Amino acid sequence: MWFLIKKEFRDFLHSYKSILIVMLSISVPILYLQFKKESLPTILFFLFVQMSVSQFIYDSCNNDKENGGNLVIINHGYNFFEYLFSKLIFAFIITLIILLSSIPFVFKTFHLLDYFLLIFSVIYSCFLMFIGNAISRGEELATATILTIIMIFFLYITFLIPYNFLKILFSFFITSLLGVIGYKIYNSLSFRSYISN
Repeated sequence: MWFLIKKEFRDFLHSYKSILIVMLSISVPILYLQFKKESLPTILFFLFVQMSVSQFIYDSCNNDKENGGNLVIINHGYNFFEYLFSKLIFAFIITLIILLSSIPFVFKTFHLLDYFLLIFSVIYSCFLMFIGNAISRGEELATATILTIIMIFFLYITFLIPYNFLKILFSFFITSLLGVIGYKIYNSLSFRSYISN
């Protein structure tokens, strides 16, 4: 497991796009408050967090695919949940950094429920990025665009739901569904044969 965590740390340090989006996500709430004189809407804060996390996960999965990392990981016997858990650790570190630096600028619009929804959104974003990267065959830009649209759609639907219980239920359902799909892909023969080539 420690091997995976060290690998993710290296991936993050070499992903300039991830670092850039994290810096942007930290800056936006501050700038928004300065110019609009009000806190950043929660849905926009979620969007920036998801963009930061998704960029890191997508780049990390892409590195694994291009540099033979997936094959090494599977040959070492790491299962899907260990593989994604190492990525989720850094996804939550990124989320925590953005949240702690932005909380003075979003706390007026942030409620207890939002923390639960944020956790679910980070997890299903990770699953979604893994799935998209695993099934893409060279169309990286198109894949990343489609995944971003799907992610924004899920986020929009979540905030459109009027009842808090249903928001959590929907987020849990999406997270579970994407987790199962990711698990099936990771253990499929087609995925293993593709990364072996």
